[in-house]
Amino acid sequence: MTRREAHAAQDLSRRRHHGHRVGPLVQAIRRDDADHARQLRKAAKSVPLNIAEGTYSRGRKRQVSYHVALGSANEVVACLEVAVADGILAPVEPAILDRLDKIIATLVKLTDK
Repeated sequence: MTRREAHAAQDLSRRRHHGHRVGPLVQAIRRDDADHARQLRKAAKSVPLNIAEGTYSRGRKRQVSYHVALGSANEVVACLEVAVADGILAPVEPAILDRLDKIIATLVKLTDK
């Protein structure tokens, strides 16, 4: 792992538990669409779990874990955007989206090889 990758991985490790607080949003969506809420909840849980797995893996396994986390983080954003577009949620707090964007950007750096 290069120095840049190590720094990015440390940054992700610090953010992985605080990256997005979607629990209340899942509850709000569940009242209108249980399947949509379930998909958001699973994607949101997948992000920190795959970051944790990738952080302590090597080689290809690390890349796969970070790539899965990246896909899940993008899925969280898409679920929120769809819920807003469907009128289920009011616009999402910018701080939540900003944290997700930072996680996504860091994961892009780690998976861009």
